[in-house]
Amino acid sequence: MREWLAFLLRWSKLPVLVGLLLAALGPFGTFDLPFWHRLLFWVPVVWLNWAIAELAARSIFQRFAARLPLPNLTLPLLTSLFVSPATVAVVFGVAWTLGAPLNASLVSIYWKVLLVTLAAMLPTYAWSVARSKRASEALDRAIDAALQDETESRSLGENGFRRRWPTSLQGRLLFLEMEDHYLRIHTSEGSDVILCRMEDAAHELQGHGLRVHRSYWVAGDAVGGARRQGQNWRLRLTDGREVPVGRTYRGTVRAAGWLERKQPSSTAA
Repeated sequence: MREWLAFLLRWSKLPVLVGLLLAALGPFGTFDLPFWHRLLFWVPVVWLNWAIAELAARSIFQRFAARLPLPNLTLPLLTSLFVSPATVAVVFGVAWTLGAPLNASLVSIYWKVLLVTLAAMLPTYAWSVARSKRASEALDRAIDAALQDETESRSLGENGFRRRWPTSLQGRLLFLEMEDHYLRIHTSEGSDVILCRMEDAAHELQGHGLRVHRSYWVAGDAVGGARRQGQNWRLRLTDGREVPVGRTYRGTVRAAGWLERKQPSSTAA
């Protein structure tokens, strides 16, 4: 409810300002009325007609934008023809409610309303098209960037991370271990250290394993099983070594099914 009221207040600012301006100018023979009378007439008239025109314009633009030739002209004209009878009824209805009947015929009021509505619809449609185009282009750019990032991430993966490795280090990646400001890379054929943050390495290796502890990342194909030790869990790797599972990461590790790869339990220490 609060959000709807906040939206209504934001939306009402422009029609209320236009109503105040018309009340001050007193067009269409209303200048002879007292200012407060003009205020009570023009603000509701502009507000109601603005709402009617916007609702009608949205519906017509969506339904006929791709069907009509010269849409920059024909769509505003069609909207004006559709909206003008309702706006004329609002004008006469507000005037009648205030007890100040208009000194003009229905036909003359209709043509004036039609011209004003058309004059408002032409820039409104042009602005709407420009805004939609900008929004569409921005969305396309965001999608392209996301797809490019995902493609680059998939193409790099372990191969991208291997660019950080010392040239002498070979073998299949098993796990990573933090050592102060360094990162030790453990493979099936040895280990070595590089200057790298665990966060950066884990990000580059997304989809190839999981961070299981503040100080450890493990490759998915290196997990041979898991065992519980008291309240703690440890992963048994395929080369026989074990890596602790931190409590913070336990849910992610469990969701990956790694804790179900159980080894025979050992006696709690």
